[in-house]
Amino acid sequence: MVFMMEPFDLSQEVVEIVTDRLAENIVLLDLQDQAILTDYFVLLTCNSSRHVEALSYDIEMLLDQKGCKLLHSEGVPISGWVVLDYGAVVIHLFQEEQRDYYNLESIWSRGSQVVRIL
Repeated sequence: MVFMMEPFDLSQEVVEIVTDRLAENIVLLDLQDQAILTDYFVLLTCNSSRHVEALSYDIEMLLDQKGCKLLHSEGVPISGWVVLDYGAVVIHLFQEEQRDYYNLESIWSRGSQVVRIL
């Protein structure tokens, strides 16, 4: 059985998954009026490369169970930044140093912040 999720529902599911798995500084940005590549960014901070690895694996497995297929992933946990692309929802798993350096919240500041969990 395949379940299809609307982009907003998928983004909310991701926020719940990462909150349960101790991600920090979780931000959900609505980019529907700002980008043609995606509707939502989920940005979050992990406390180590092992945390990035475990969390990216959990996200992929749990969303797969709901019929959401990963389209593409980029980066490796040891780099401190992994991107999971689900089309309408793109998830950025950072370690703090990389998140501060790339500062995506500033780059995409015209997007609406839907959720922020510190």
